[in-house]
Amino acid sequence: MKRGLILGGNFLQLSAIRRAKELGYYVICANSFADCMGRDYCDEFHQIDTTSADEIMKVVVCSKADGLLSYASDVAALPAAIVCEKLNLPTNLSQSVEILTKKHLFCSFLRKIGLPSPNSQSFTRKDKDQAFGYMHQIGFPVMIKPVDAVG
Repeated sequence: MKRGLILGGNFLQLSAIRRAKELGYYVICANSFADCMGRDYCDEFHQIDTTSADEIMKVVVCSKADGLLSYASDVAALPAAIVCEKLNLPTNLSQSVEILTKKHLFCSFLRKIGLPSPNSQSFTRKDKDQAFGYMHQIGFPVMIKPVDAVG
C-alpha cells in the first residue's frame, strides 16, 4: 500500500485526506496542533512544525512515506519541496515554489517577464518607519499583506 504524508490537518486539507483514503493510500497527517480535524481521518498522525524542513524530513523517513503533499498551505509548500528534492520524490522545484509563495519574489518575477504587477515593497517589523514613508510616497489607498501565507 502506498503511503502519503499530507502536511496540515485542518478543514482545508480534509478533502485531500479523504480522497487519498478513497484512492487506497495509507494516509499520514502532520499538523502543528494535535487536536486538528484531519487526525480523525488519517491512519497515522504526527504533531510537528509543518514549516520546518527538518521536522518534515524526520516524519517522511520514519513513516516511510512514498510521497508528500502540501495542500492549501503556502507556508508548508517550500519546506515540502525542499524535502522532496533531497529525497528524490516528485515535486515542483523549490526555487519555483519559493517564487510562488513569497509575494515580493512573485511581484519581481512578474515585472521581469513584463507582466503587470502592483507597486510593492517588502518590509520587516523593524522597518515600520520606512513602510509608512513608502505608503505616503506611492499614495493612498494602499494594501498591506503578509509576505507569506494566505493573505
